[in-house]
Amino acid sequence: MPYQNKPSVKGNYRIKVFGDAGLFVESTPGNNAGLKLAALVPSNNKQKWTITPAATGNNLYTITSVEDNSGLTYFKNYWGYGYPLPAPGQSKMWSIEEQSATFSKIKAVELGYVFDSCSGSNAVRLYSPSGSNCQNQYFVFELLTNGTEGVHPDFPNIPLRSTLPLPLAPTSDSQAVPTGTLPNIANVQGDVFLRFPKASHRTPRRGLVDLSTHQVFQEFIFFRIQNTDHFRTQLGSYKPTTSEDVSKLLTNISASKATDSDDADINELLTQIAFSKLGLVALGETKATGDPRFDKGSMVLDHAALGDGQLSNWDVLFSNQDVHGVIMVCAKTSEKCQIGRERYIRDFGASMIVKSTVSGNARPPPYKGKEHFGFQDGLSQPALRGLSYVNKGQLQVDPGVIIMGYKGDPVFDNRDAPQRPPWTKDGSMMVFRKLEQDVPAFDKYLQKWGPQWRSFTPVPDEVKPPLTDKEGAEFFGARMMGRWKSGTPISLAPFRDDSQIAQDHRRRNNFDFSVPGVSGLSDRYCPFTAHIRKTAPRNLDPYIDRKFLESALIIRAGIPYGPELTDAPEDPQRGLLFVCYQSSIDQGFFLQTTGFACNDYFPATGLTPRNHGQDPILGSGKSAINGTANIKSDGPVVLRVTNDTLETYEVMGIAKKVDTSLETFTPEFFVTSRGGEYFFVPSVSTLKILAGGGSERPAL
Repeated sequence: MPYQNKPSVKGNYRIKVFGDAGLFVESTPGNNAGLKLAALVPSNNKQKWTITPAATGNNLYTITSVEDNSGLTYFKNYWGYGYPLPAPGQSKMWSIEEQSATFSKIKAVELGYVFDSCSGSNAVRLYSPSGSNCQNQYFVFELLTNGTEGVHPDFPNIPLRSTLPLPLAPTSDSQAVPTGTLPNIANVQGDVFLRFPKASHRTPRRGLVDLSTHQVFQEFIFFRIQNTDHFRTQLGSYKPTTSEDVSKLLTNISASKATDSDDADINELLTQIAFSKLGLVALGETKATGDPRFDKGSMVLDHAALGDGQLSNWDVLFSNQDVHGVIMVCAKTSEKCQIGRERYIRDFGASMIVKSTVSGNARPPPYKGKEHFGFQDGLSQPALRGLSYVNKGQLQVDPGVIIMGYKGDPVFDNRDAPQRPPWTKDGSMMVFRKLEQDVPAFDKYLQKWGPQWRSFTPVPDEVKPPLTDKEGAEFFGARMMGRWKSGTPISLAPFRDDSQIAQDHRRRNNFDFSVPGVSGLSDRYCPFTAHIRKTAPRNLDPYIDRKFLESALIIRAGIPYGPELTDAPEDPQRGLLFVCYQSSIDQGFFLQTTGFACNDYFPATGLTPRNHGQDPILGSGKSAINGTANIKSDGPVVLRVTNDTLETYEVMGIAKKVDTSLETFTPEFFVTSRGGEYFFVPSVSTLKILAGGGSERPAL
């Protein structure tokens, strides 16, 4: 790979000492953080640096470690020198000054000292710039291939975000898709596939930044249309945040991470509007959308199928079937979010009745990005071909799986079937669910079963050293989720967490549940019932086609609600405001919930059904009816049973011997649905049609 005298574009680089010594600048994180010189190790991320030109130019750059996203700063010594070192937070500004056409010096702008390779030592220090013949201070740069290294060239400072738009310049990871077959992102509302940024992308530094400000807040304004004509008028003035707007905002966020600026993180109000079936009818759009689950009328009709138990568990807001739509408002501060909420309530005025507002907020540091059970959330999102950047191992879908009117949309793909109305194009189906989490009970459950960790792995002898009770509880929770609380997949770290994997965007989704040396499907390390294996299954060949699994993927864009856990006897409720997007509710959310998560026999792992159990996070607890019968041995059985009304049913299956000497493990569930609704998220152009009185144009 040829070397450059200075970085040519933002990207990943190795920094090499000029000359023939073959020494590269390497990060040494930890208590004795610093930089050292070492021989090349191509796979060593400590020798790789994300170098980003400052917006002001003038040869100024930020330098960030690829290994752990630490910014490059320095320590000044009073004796006339200092040390560059990686540290959590933002990089200092560095000036990379050309000394010739072949090398440069790297200067700490505020200090005036430059990198010095200290002849006779492997350390990198900062010294005053020497004359023109001091090769200890000369460095060259090797640009690494963006597609190989996996860092988005346009968003180098937010590499862990799971949904990013394609680079402006194509890379080897780009999907070649004809532009005419792709949605116009300026016409797609902003939360649908890029998602509103709902967690601070900055790493706050104590003493410099108020930690309390590093949250994002969201309001859901659920309304009923009261005066249709007045509502249409106000809708005509409403300007939603588009996916194009979110793309620009992410650019600002990435740029702000390179500086000490805080305001550029999220300094604007984000908003989106969606309508229930009743809401569309109220606005004059009575035609079916082509989504039977939505067109049926309301989620309340599915509460039993979704495993929600008694309807009395639901909030009245959703059980009354009286919601016409929802306006979402998202902002960096609670105050700004409330101002936005009041603004839209005021703008729409008497045209609508606000049925309720539901508030969510990203958890504060040190729980950034985590849901209330403590697990990192939102790590695995599908990339839309032709629209989204693809990280290594990330699942991919055709755009129509999420956005209506394109390849992957089951209605669009079936040209022999009646097509959707044209106003559905560039829209998406949104599912909202209020999921209450019993955090204290969940924690006690892990603590109860943690000491029995040997019972929950088929290979306890591989666990060395043996787990403590505390580690056993963490292990038990990781097997329930399929990831450790850091976000590291249990497939890649089977017995103890390795948080560095979670911080590596090239590794944290690069798995398929296979086990080296084991043929076929295996639950050796990750249970078949694990949440991520139930809801986003991978590699079920040959029993389930990969294209079918791909078609069931969804974009998840939820946010936690409720305060942090306290010891107060009247502790308030908390949970997740679940939001997801898909072009077909039946194919997406409903299939994931009823066909995958709550289906004891999913995933299919053989030619005969096997009862794995339900998703321990989303499962309903409503499982098969238990009973006893006399049989002679293992193998196929056919039983006839009667129900309460004396109707006869035939049950066929495989009998399996049970070891009754073991303590019976009964799964418990800690998530309670408080209801929700199905919504249609119109395109920007369709909002104008609705504001103008609806459309009766012919189908596509």
